[in-house]
Amino acid sequence: MELPKKIVAMSYGGGIQSTAIAHLVLNNDPRLVSALPNLPSVFVFADTGDEPESVYYALRNMRTQLESHGIKLLVVKKKSKHGPSISEDILGRVRAGLKGGGDMPPVFVRNPDGTQGHLHRQCTVQWKVDPIHKALKEEAGLNLRKKAHRESMFVDQWLGISTDEATRMRTSGKIWLKHTYPLIEMGWTRANCISYLEKIGVQATRSACVYCPYHSDSEWIRLKREEPEAWNRSVEFEKELHAIIDSGKAICGLKNKFYFHRSMVPLEECDFNFQDDLFAFDNECAGVCGV
Repeated sequence: MELPKKIVAMSYGGGIQSTAIAHLVLNNDPRLVSALPNLPSVFVFADTGDEPESVYYALRNMRTQLESHGIKLLVVKKKSKHGPSISEDILGRVRAGLKGGGDMPPVFVRNPDGTQGHLHRQCTVQWKVDPIHKALKEEAGLNLRKKAHRESMFVDQWLGISTDEATRMRTSGKIWLKHTYPLIEMGWTRANCISYLEKIGVQATRSACVYCPYHSDSEWIRLKREEPEAWNRSVEFEKELHAIIDSGKAICGLKNKFYFHRSMVPLEECDFNFQDDLFAFDNECAGVCGV
């Protein structure tokens, strides 16, 4: 029986860490190669449809550079009949009269006892992890209905988590898939990545949906100042969601207003105070957002 091929693949998000890793690969950097001699043959970007333009610009440039070195860049996306992005999917479900099932970001809500809470993140698995896994299985030629395809590790997936985010590391939980953390292997922090990119003259920004509730206040301000189109999309999306709830409709089972900022006021009314220590991506993260 012909077995799948073994591949090394990098989850590329368009942010600082994954951009640093991409250039370490492109430059065949000895610091990386000495830690992990088998470099990726394919990069995979999961498109939520809601990233800022800076990320899509980086994606276009990265495709050109990778392909010039014979490395594939796959762009994958969840297929949804309700809309081509997380935000449009949520709104499409509401317009179709569906009460639940939307892949909501971890918005801030008021608990029944009056305390503040936030939804468990539903978007990452559906829009990033699952489409990436599907693409990796296809790239390796895996068919998990065949027993032999389920009994060995065929895909080594690199994730761009740095040492200052080591709590986000996870095993894959799948026999066919291994997670590797090149920045951890190199002992690099996010600051090391920024310094490296500055040294080689490359700019990168944080990768996340424009309205992500995990934004720090400084990131919200950066969006507002440097990417007004992204900021306006965030504001308008939240306003449209609030208008739907004001009309008496529920959104993904939620009947009360929810917010993208922890102050529990609409974005356009927020007084950002540069607090960066919310809970980052906490223990829900699968290692593919924000890098």
